[in-house]
Amino acid sequence: ESDNEDWSFSVSLKKINNIIKVIPNNELIEIIKFNDELLITVKDLKFKICLFFDMINKNIFTEKNEQAIFSMSSIQLQAIYKKIFFSIAENDFRIYLNGIFFDIKENILFAVTSDGYRLSMYKLNLFYNNIFKQIIIPGRNFFDIVNIFHLYEDIKIFIYDKYIKFASKNIV
Repeated sequence: ESDNEDWSFSVSLKKINNIIKVIPNNELIEIIKFNDELLITVKDLKFKICLFFDMINKNIFTEKNEQAIFSMSSIQLQAIYKKIFFSIAENDFRIYLNGIFFDIKENILFAVTSDGYRLSMYKLNLFYNNIFKQIIIPGRNFFDIVNIFHLYEDIKIFIYDKYIKFASKNIV
């Protein structure tokens, strides 16, 4: 498509993670949107990801439906995961047990997991916001998010009506 045209897209984090694993360090990456596909080329490696039509040029992260914003360091995010990951259920038919329940009340974040037998909770004081929100993040997705961010990186967390966004200086 035209070089002057702006576009945005949504791609599965798992697909991008799998591609990143095989890309050599310090290599130039070429990304081209062609029709409903994303073409990624690195040296002799070529990847093609099909984009879903309803997700192309649809920005789900708009400010009008934003409900909560808070920040934490990547160290705090990793601490949450390390303290409560052992009690996340895997492949349970009760889908709410397969994730991490974030309950934000009066500047305190409670991260809770349970597999039906064990219950774990991590409590973190938040600053600057007096927000009330509850959301469940799938355990596997949270693990991927924790591993993407570098140590000592400040992470902003935006909670929308149906989505959650983790953003740092260079990663969204």
